[in-house]
Amino acid sequence: MLKATRAILNVIVALFIVALLALLITGGYSVELMGLKISSNSILPVASGLIVGILLRVAVAIGPAMSALVAVSSIFALGLVEFALRVLNLPLAQPALTQIHRGSDIYGYELIPDTRGVGTLGENISINSLGMRNETVSSLPNRKAIAMLGDSFTFGMGVELAQTFTKQLQSQLSGQGDSVDVLNFGVIGYQLWQYLELLDRRVPGHDVNLVIVALFMDDIISPLPPETLIARNPFAEQRSDKFDRLYLWNMLRNISTRLDTRYRYQRGHDYLLGIQERKAYIGGRKADHSYYKAQTGQLDGTIYADLGIAIRRLANWSRQHHIPLLAALIPDASQLNEPDRQDVNRRLADLMEAVNLPFLDLTPAFEAQRDPQSLFLFPLDAHTSPQGHRLIARQLADHDLVRSVVTGNMIENNQTPINTPVGAH
Repeated sequence: MLKATRAILNVIVALFIVALLALLITGGYSVELMGLKISSNSILPVASGLIVGILLRVAVAIGPAMSALVAVSSIFALGLVEFALRVLNLPLAQPALTQIHRGSDIYGYELIPDTRGVGTLGENISINSLGMRNETVSSLPNRKAIAMLGDSFTFGMGVELAQTFTKQLQSQLSGQGDSVDVLNFGVIGYQLWQYLELLDRRVPGHDVNLVIVALFMDDIISPLPPETLIARNPFAEQRSDKFDRLYLWNMLRNISTRLDTRYRYQRGHDYLLGIQERKAYIGGRKADHSYYKAQTGQLDGTIYADLGIAIRRLANWSRQHHIPLLAALIPDASQLNEPDRQDVNRRLADLMEAVNLPFLDLTPAFEAQRDPQSLFLFPLDAHTSPQGHRLIARQLADHDLVRSVVTGNMIENNQTPINTPVGAH
């Protein structure tokens, strides 16, 4: 009986080793064996199974008494590791995103200054003393400053800080010989009304030369503040799992997630899904999806009226503060090469033109790429990859308004506030 148990455990351990090697080599696999589908796209469950198999095999080999001693010693050692991780308070050992947000009576929620953590895809996150995902703001007297407002795309969800288009834009502009700071005011989930609050309350205190508002199509869904504002941290309710209070478990999970994301393009269609799948989901299986309604101009009329008011507020802020403002639209993957899904693009272009605000639609630049899927981390989710961020930064750096601000050749902005209605699309 003991011999048979050892043989079975040997086979199990060997299978897990093969599975782990296959996962490391291929980045993910899916095979059918005698009608049984075996697949994996994540290292953590395979590695966990291998560790359990090895422990059981060792226990059978050394006997009950020694196994108990090894178990107690292992638990003690793991306890020491857990204690050390809590003392060090490493970002990699934190639950995803929960520790960098707090409720706000003004914005609903906001980033907590001087916090560190790890993102949902394993990226390092550090919030500075000003409540931005940014390094310390420069105090050089001759430096130019650009305030970048936006949501998770601007914040850089899923990518490292240096890979975000805010940092890449700063690098590209500074490489032209001028000292430029691009201040990242991006917060995951923020919408147009929250950008307006940031413009009124925070941006004026940073002596900026230009404001760029990076829009996504969901921004037009809530252009004005809600009637009832609830201060809460929405990420605090999104627990990773029931073990996320253990720092060691968090670190192992976050490392696994980081590896999963790094090798995502080796995983095939089932793991990544694709742009066509997103098009089939939004407007296909989800015909009532708010994104599809925004894409095709089917939102409620009051939303479009509120959008006109919000755009006028952007223009008036720019004129009253004598600070130029550029609005840029980041496309959703499902909009690419789909003119019928670009009503929001045309509508925003018309609204911006009516109030004389420059507008950059990034959709054509995305469509012009040979492999547009590489611009996204996961096309079904649509957040931009480092390549996508690089493209956005390049398009912004080449814009005439940005160039003129950086070089100091600015044309004086019209200072007359806009009170006339903005025409509908």
